[in-house]
Amino acid sequence: MSMPADFESLQPEGQAFVRDLIDKQIRGDEDWTVTRKDVSEVIAEATKETAYEFKGTRREIIIPSPHVKEGLPAWVYAPAICPKNPPILVFFHGGGWVIGSLIDADTFVKMLTDTANCIIVSVDYRLAPEHKYPAAIDDAETAAKWILGNKESVGGSTVSKVGVIGDSAGGHLSACVSHDVPGIAFQVLIYPVTDMRIDTRESYKRYAEGYVLTTESMYWFVNHFLHNEAERSDPRASPILRSKFDHLPPALYVAATHDVLFDEGMEYAQKLKEAGVTIETLMLEGITHCSINFPNYYKETDAMTCRKIAEFVKKHSE
Repeated sequence: MSMPADFESLQPEGQAFVRDLIDKQIRGDEDWTVTRKDVSEVIAEATKETAYEFKGTRREIIIPSPHVKEGLPAWVYAPAICPKNPPILVFFHGGGWVIGSLIDADTFVKMLTDTANCIIVSVDYRLAPEHKYPAAIDDAETAAKWILGNKESVGGSTVSKVGVIGDSAGGHLSACVSHDVPGIAFQVLIYPVTDMRIDTRESYKRYAEGYVLTTESMYWFVNHFLHNEAERSDPRASPILRSKFDHLPPALYVAATHDVLFDEGMEYAQKLKEAGVTIETLMLEGITHCSINFPNYYKETDAMTCRKIAEFVKKHSE
């Protein structure tokens, strides 16, 4: 990865991240198992450097699924002092539907659990290319429906509000769930993928190379996730192409300004606003993609992100 042209426009945390990543840039290749291993090792190193001391607890559960005989593994995070009717967040990790795991988002989820004083259920969904579209969406919707019907099983109460949250591909899954699963109270979309057609916008050209998530890598991810070119324009795969938005729950869009996904995220937020959906935006100025996965670099950014999400969740859980 080469140094981006406007490196100086990055915020100091973003500059440090990009500078260090140049020497260990991970590119997708046909052996996705190697790519998964490499990414996990880099994130594990970042997590170790952070050494975040979680105040709450984490336990493992299995969510029953008609699509997966063994069920869907999930980690349930609870704050040290849990409210009587805690909000519940269903979290979906990023990774382009091909890489990523529960452990990759573990530190950020712990930070958010402590900050927002809520229950978070982090769901492990099936990955491509072994399980192509719509497997990840099916798993996300299955998990959300089960949690809505079993709130007390994860530490909530019958009146706890349930929302969805995810970053990148996880933000995409959260948007999909919000469209199709009744009962979701709010959605938090952290630099989400909303359009599988890829480079139809200026941000795909402006940040094509040098800002962590490249245009080339997005093609790699989408080509592994989808079966064919036609599926790029399927509204279920590309939520920005949906015909109806006015039924959606309140949304918080977390935007990284130096990200190939920036323009489509802003367009998606605008569609929600035009449909009358309550929408807030947290603009992470001078920040790249992947900020929540690298708290050792993005300490202040991640803390600010957690505070904003906590404020949003509280507002829509009362």
